[in-house]
Amino acid sequence: MRRVIKRAGVALAAACLGVLCSLAALLIAQPSVVELANKNPARTSFMEAAAREKGIPADTYSVHWTNLDQISAYVGCALIKGEDDLFFRHSGFDWREIWLTLRSSSRAGASSITQELARNLYLSPKRSWLRKLREAFLAWALERALTKRRILELYLNVIEWGDGVWGIGDASAYYHQKPPAELDAFDASFLAGLVPSPRRSLAGPNGLRAYGWQLRTLHYLFLAGLIDAGEELESARRAQRLFGALQSGVPFDQARAAASPPIAAVKKAPLTWARALSTECGLDAERAAHKLEKAQRR
Repeated sequence: MRRVIKRAGVALAAACLGVLCSLAALLIAQPSVVELANKNPARTSFMEAAAREKGIPADTYSVHWTNLDQISAYVGCALIKGEDDLFFRHSGFDWREIWLTLRSSSRAGASSITQELARNLYLSPKRSWLRKLREAFLAWALERALTKRRILELYLNVIEWGDGVWGIGDASAYYHQKPPAELDAFDASFLAGLVPSPRRSLAGPNGLRAYGWQLRTLHYLFLAGLIDAGEELESARRAQRLFGALQSGVPFDQARAAASPPIAAVKKAPLTWARALSTECGLDAERAAHKLEKAQRR
């Protein structure tokens, strides 16, 4: 009996050692992310994978860089509200969302912006436990090598916003025909709704999903004190006209024209990055407003 227990212990120890060696090898094989602090990527793994899917050269797509100061702060905050509300407060992993996802089979994934950046830069779109493990290692490394500002800047410049539309510069020109610095809350919240399914049609079920996502993002921006009630209402009306036209089969350019802001609309001072970063996109104000809303519903 002792001999059996001893053999089992040896086998377990060997298995544990094998796992540790595999993890060590995986960690050593990870690309260095330190250079991203000062060097902009030319291309991402996701861009190369998308090109291969279409049977075109792997270097067809590339990063067209836009500095964060040349991007509207509404875009960053809209993405954070929709994708990763605790972006500024976690170390790469939103454990609250991970736990909720594990408890609910119908809940969407709980990847943080840092995890999504790691995946886009270095990994494959194909899902596997190995990819998730590598993604975790890379997200951990990114959080230790880069500032939150830099992670957000990289994320905005490399993710896909439509079929063949990569980075905020191309997305801003393609969807809104203006530079990223001029995007308002309506523009930004619309773009935020594209990120979960960038290649799917905006007519039909995905259009309804994107419309709901935009309305929700606008409300979060309002609760956070980043836009006022009038801006939320007017942006919601524009979203209704845009998606209503798209659901009717109207081409995007015509639908966008139908959702143009009123000619007499008063232009207000835009959200600055100084305010967005210092307030973490108004997170504390948003939480307080959420509590007040819940209390008023009772």
